This record gives sequence, C-alpha cells and structure tokens, in this order.
Amino acid sequence: MTHPARTFPRTARMAALVAAAAVTLPLATALTECSAQTANLPELEARAIRAFDERRYGEAERDLRTILSQKPDDRTANILLSFAFARQGQFELALEQTRQALNRFPHSLKLHVLLVGLLARERDTIEQARAIYEQVLLREPDNRLAQLGLAETDLTRGNVFGAIERFQILADRYPNDARLQVRIGQSWASLGDLERSMEHYRKALAQAPDNVDALRSMAILSDALDRPADAVRHYQQMAVLFPTDVSIQAAIRANREGLDEPRLPAPVEEMQKLTLESYNEALLKHSVQLKKRAEQIGLMKGRSAVRFLPQFFVSPSTSQIDSVTRTRAGRDDTTILGFSFGWNVADLVIDPYQINLTGLQADLAAVQSNLLADATATYYQRLNEILNYRNLQRALALDPVNLQIRQQKRSSKFLIINLSERLRIMTGQP
Repeated sequence: MTHPARTFPRTARMAALVAAAAVTLPLATALTECSAQTANLPELEARAIRAFDERRYGEAERDLRTILSQKPDDRTANILLSFAFARQGQFELALEQTRQALNRFPHSLKLHVLLVGLLARERDTIEQARAIYEQVLLREPDNRLAQLGLAETDLTRGNVFGAIERFQILADRYPNDARLQVRIGQSWASLGDLERSMEHYRKALAQAPDNVDALRSMAILSDALDRPADAVRHYQQMAVLFPTDVSIQAAIRANREGLDEPRLPAPVEEMQKLTLESYNEALLKHSVQLKKRAEQIGLMKGRSAVRFLPQFFVSPSTSQIDSVTRTRAGRDDTTILGFSFGWNVADLVIDPYQINLTGLQADLAAVQSNLLADATATYYQRLNEILNYRNLQRALALDPVNLQIRQQKRSSKFLIINLSERLRIMTGQP
C-alpha cells in the first residue's frame, strides 16, 4: 500500500515549496535590511535631521520611527519625533510621544517646553503649561523657548499687551529673529492697530526678506488698509512661492480692480481727527448760500440808510418870474434848468426796507441753522461709517479670503467718499 505522502501530486509539492520560499525570502530580506539599517543609523539620523530642518516632517517621521525601532533610547530621535508630530498638526500623537520621551529624559528642557506648548493649546490645561514654563525659567532664566511660551500663553489668555511686552523683550534680545517681529505685528493687528502692526512687519522683512509669514502678513495688511498697489506687489511675491494657491490669485485680481476705484479723500485716521467744530467754523466762512444772503442783507441795510437823504429832482424851469428875471439880465432862458429838493414824510416815519431786512435776517438764521444741522448729521454719519470701515479692515486682516467682508468694506468706502464730498461742498473742508 502506498503512503499518502508519496502519492502527493508533483505540482502540489512544487507549489508548497514555492510558498515556503515566498515566506522565507521576505524574512531573509527583512533581516538583511535590518542589519543594514542598524549599521547605517548615523547616516539615517543625519538624513532625518536634514529632512526636519527642511520642513519635510513626513519623511523625517519615517526615518525617526526606524531609528527608534532599533534604538529606543536615542535622545535626538525621541525629541525630533515629538516635534515632527507637533509640526504636522498631529497633536495627540505629539502629546503621547512627548510624555514617553520625558519618561526617558526627564531633564530635557526642549521636551518640557514642547509639552507645555501642547498643553497650552487647551484652556483647561493652560495654567499647567504656564507653571511648567516658570519652572523651566527658574532653572534656566534665559531659556528662549520658555519665554516665548509664556508670551504665547498670554495671547491665549487674552492678555495681548502682556504678550506684546514679552515678545518685545525677546526681540530686543534677539534682534535678528524676524519671527518675533511677526508675532508682535500679529498681536497689534488682533487689537485693530493695523498701522503699528505694519511697522513690525516691515522690520521683519528688513531682517529676513524671505520670511513667508512676514510677506503674507504685509500682503494681507496692505489689502486691508486699502493700498492695492502694495498689496498686488506682495501678493505677486507670494504667488511665486505658492503658484497653486487660489486665494492668492483671487486677492491679486481683487486688488487690481481696487486700483481703478476712487481713493478716499484722506486716511481714515486723519478724517477721524477733524472735529465737528472745525467743520462748523468752516461752514460759516465758506458757505455760498450764507455769503449770498449776507450780501442781500448788506444791500438792504444800505438802502435803509440812504432813505434820510433828500430826493434830488432835475427838471426844465417853467417859472415866469424866473424867466423874466433872467431875460432882463440878458440871458437866454431856454438853457436854464430849475432844481427842487423834497422829502417823503411817510418814509421819515416808517422805514419801508425794515420789513424786508427783518425777513432776510430771519432767512439767514434759518439757513444757517439748517446747514449746521445738515453738516452735523453728515459728520456723525461719516464718523460712524469710518468706525465701521475700520472694523471691516480688521476683520479682513484676520480673514483675508472672506469675499463678503471684502464687498462690505468696498461699499463702506464708497459711502465715506460720498459723505466726504458732501461735507466738502458745504464747508470747504476735506
């Protein structure tokens, strides 16, 4: 009787051998690759550091995972992997990896700073973050990351002025770090002081012309401040760096359209400084309507004054006595004219111009009152619209791709222009 194994088909046995080879070959390859990676750990670590420095965090993460699978206690790989997760926005993984790394390296200041940075993202744990930052500063008072972390937590807590003060101290200590100027500018922008924010963005670009955050902030702020020429220039520089960003192309088109729009008569800051009293005084001096009525009153006063002068009449003489006297004197009476003077007694008692003069004065007072009321209403309407315009500027700086805010800002701008022109016609002031 033949054994079943010996009757096993030849093809089946070949398939089993192939399957076994398929299992053993990858295992051998993996062992070979593992030994090669173990032998090349320094090279792998250098490659991971280079990828991290070039912001290729995904590639750095893969290499760092490989290093830690072979050498779990590698200090550099543990720290870099924690930061790589955080830079990619994988905050849960970053928090877990940071805690594990701190268990291995409890005295690493970088890991402590990263941990509190991750904790500071949530309001529930922000006070824990500040406590750890302060502990780090007790051990190392000049620790830059801890000082920066306290400034960032101040922003999260809403203490913007405190954050600006901390950022400014760091900027004075590290004058070549453009990122600090950018953060100061962003903090002022969040408070609505766009002009002061622009000053710090300029400083950042002077320190680092290739700083993307400073360049983007300058473009957005020029757009919000209604400076389309500057905005187009900065957005075009951004388009070179990010050619596929649709929002940048849309912003370039919007600002090119803005170049053809009428400009505001003055910066909104200057228009806000003009007081209502200055407009009212200018109205009384420059109003054409008031000038015409004042001229009419002056003319009527002149007519009223000359009514006391005698009326002077010139007529041909028809007096017989006068004619005879002149004839005896040997003169030609055909060329002699007679003169007579007289007053209208009624005009001496009643001034016929006084009624008109009283009416003109009342009309002047009414027109002046109406013009002042109109100028006051227009002034406050424009002032409210300027405040609305500034709020829209701030909103656009915080959300530059919001088309609704952009259209509202444009409409507000045209209303300010119309109100300014109305005030200019009434008062002669800008």
